[in-house]
Amino acid sequence: MANNIAKLGKAAQLVGNVAADASISAGSAALKGQDVTLTGVAVDVLAGQTLGKAAGDTASASVTNSASHKLNEKAANRLERIASGKPNPRNAQVNRANAAREAVTNAPIQAASTAGVAASNAASTAVNTGCKVSGEC
Repeated sequence: MANNIAKLGKAAQLVGNVAADASISAGSAALKGQDVTLTGVAVDVLAGQTLGKAAGDTASASVTNSASHKLNEKAANRLERIASGKPNPRNAQVNRANAAREAVTNAPIQAASTAGVAASNAASTAVNTGCKVSGEC
């Protein structure tokens, strides 16, 4: 039962990601004054779900495994220990600890997002350029 629920959750996440990619593709084309076509949206969705995801995963892993990220993680842990180790920590200590943890948490997410969008856009542009040159698609 739990396994089926997990599979259903993964399927729902995939559907959500595809829907988000499709709406972003259509909205972007409309804002640029271009025709919104099923082929163009499909190309963008496919690029986002394949190359974009792969590039994002690679970038996230690269940041997470970097020496600077590990140092930032240690610093965030230290600030959290300082802030939590006192009966009445100062607000500044708590704020520094929270900001450090947020930065460490968000760094891989931001890298994945940036790399994913760049790879997806590059793939979509390449396909669309090929379609215009060949006159097919």
